[in-house]
Amino acid sequence: MQENQIEKYFKISLDNDCTFEDKHRRFEELAVYLKNALKAKEDTLSECHERNRFFSQSIARLQQECHAKDALIIDLQNEIDKFRQIVKPLTQVFWQQHQSQLSYKHMRVKRQGCSAEPLINLQEAEVRLLRTPKSLKSRDLIKSAILDNDFMKNLDIAQIQEIVDCMYPVKYAAKSLIIKEGDVGSIVYVMEVLSLCKVYSIF
Repeated sequence: MQENQIEKYFKISLDNDCTFEDKHRRFEELAVYLKNALKAKEDTLSECHERNRFFSQSIARLQQECHAKDALIIDLQNEIDKFRQIVKPLTQVFWQQHQSQLSYKHMRVKRQGCSAEPLINLQEAEVRLLRTPKSLKSRDLIKSAILDNDFMKNLDIAQIQEIVDCMYPVKYAAKSLIIKEGDVGSIVYVMEVLSLCKVYSIF
């Protein structure tokens, strides 16, 4: 449409029948038209640049968020691996004890068929864990350490209670190496450090 408008004015300007005033007026109209068309294109171009800048900033922000989430996923995966290293041995112990109790129950039932002994109570087949008596202070310390751990705090209350009941004290000589960071461990440690204030940690 713009080219047709320019061609129209150009033809009029070459028409010898037009007066000088008409030609001058036509050129002024053409100049105004071209000026407005140029401004419209500049506005459109500026709007496109602004949109491009907005999209570029949005893409950069989303990329940063993706990198941050990737790093968080890696950290959480590492914590999950550590948690599995802690829980898997405990689960194996519980399962072995449970299987042992079931085997014992099965043997008693078979013997009962021959000797007419009374059936054992099903409650006797319940897994029996080796529990260590401890003071209320020690129990609170262990429980607090578990609840402060990002993953062990998600255990059921009964599981946490069993861990507290089954933990036992161990003494080490000064400067003893218990475990190094990054090593594969199968034991849960709760360490208490007494100084100006009580500090406990789980590893």
